[in-house]
Amino acid sequence: MQVAKLAGIPEVVIQAAKAKLASLENGDKPALTAEPAPITSTRTFDSASKPGTAVESPLQSDLFSAASHPAIDELGTIEPDDLSPKQALELVYKLKKMLN
Repeated sequence: MQVAKLAGIPEVVIQAAKAKLASLENGDKPALTAEPAPITSTRTFDSASKPGTAVESPLQSDLFSAASHPAIDELGTIEPDDLSPKQALELVYKLKKMLN
């Protein structure tokens, strides 16, 4: 909790965490729900605004769902063991050209 205070977490969040911790330490069983609520956005705290004022921000995009690059597609089609040294060098130049 001390680290959360030092990190600038709003006091209301720290108090809620303290209450939850006390509940767990007293042996209370956490209430389980069938499904967690879907996350539609994240809330960040803008240092330029008033302390404790939340600013909506979109969810982080998925790094692995991005469209593939033509150079990556090309790499997926080659058999490196079947290339001669000259063919491999030509392929390196071709891939480098695709990146530029």
